[in-house]
Amino acid sequence: MAFTTEEVVLDAERGVTLSVQLLPTGGWYPGITERPAVLILPGGGYNRPSEREAENVAAPFLAAGYHTMVLRYCAGEHRAWPGPLCDYEAAMALIDERAGSWRLRADKVAVLGFSSGGHLAACAATMARRRPAAAILVYPLLAGPTLELCMPGPDVPAPVEHVDAHTTPIFHVQSRDDTLTPVGDALALLAALGRAGVTFESHVYAYGEHGFSTAAPGLNAAGAVPERTRHWVADAISWLDDVLGPLTAQGVGEPRVSGRTDADLEDVLSLDCTVGHLLAQEGQAREALAPALGALDAMEMEVIRRSGLVAPGVDEDTARRTFRRLIAPARLRGVLGLVGASAEEMDSLDQWLRRIPNRR
Repeated sequence: MAFTTEEVVLDAERGVTLSVQLLPTGGWYPGITERPAVLILPGGGYNRPSEREAENVAAPFLAAGYHTMVLRYCAGEHRAWPGPLCDYEAAMALIDERAGSWRLRADKVAVLGFSSGGHLAACAATMARRRPAAAILVYPLLAGPTLELCMPGPDVPAPVEHVDAHTTPIFHVQSRDDTLTPVGDALALLAALGRAGVTFESHVYAYGEHGFSTAAPGLNAAGAVPERTRHWVADAISWLDDVLGPLTAQGVGEPRVSGRTDADLEDVLSLDCTVGHLLAQEGQAREALAPALGALDAMEMEVIRRSGLVAPGVDEDTARRTFRRLIAPARLRGVLGLVGASAEEMDSLDQWLRRIPNRR
């Protein structure tokens, strides 16, 4: 697919540039007026940008319909933190400013970072002012002696310490035998994402060491890698379709999955919230839930009997309290299905709940 290029100098003195590759919109693509984008952050140990992880990596994302940009952030003598993060912020500010002329969805910009660029992408996902819509981390530097060696000084952050419920969804790739970026550091990050209820996906290959880029033979500097390692790019694009929404002939569709694994942490309520969380809400939420709670009350004893909660020596009130305690962590969608609510009834209630802000 043909594309146009543009080179933007963000800081000439520090050698910071943004290389932009823009795909066409309209014309032969009448339903596509704007495109999502991927901002690529090459590795290189904060010493110099790795050309194996720059425009070469952009090609498959362009083929999938994404605009791409390669940020060559400050490195070498200019690498002191927070310089690289400031360069990321400047790039994102420029993307916001030129979204119209570049025909770009500013709310659908993902970052893709390798090694030290993976550290920068992880910091963007966890602590930046302008966080990306999604982050792809490929053998990222996250902590430990290697990061300290690449970025000397006391101020370099460990992204795992900044994970919260607002962290960007993350896709992670690396090999088990990577000695520069130990897989344990990534596992700690993934565990933190899980605790915060943030969507993530991880691919840890059996071997491949560090620096395999897309795992294409001409880009792989790591030596032998499993053939399946080459699949990570296609998997990452498919994952972006899930979390950003698939690009179709009519434009960007709706996301297939939420950025949160726990609906109790979303900005609005839904049937995917837990019963206990919904019962703690007030006002509109209680009003909206009344029909559902009424149906639950009507069927409660039948459900209790089916579940075997009423046993010899257990009175009905105790059984009801036990039942309510057991369903508190359950999703309302599942509970309503259990008591026989129809798909139409659940869809109507879900739409109503999604209009109500979540009081966390």
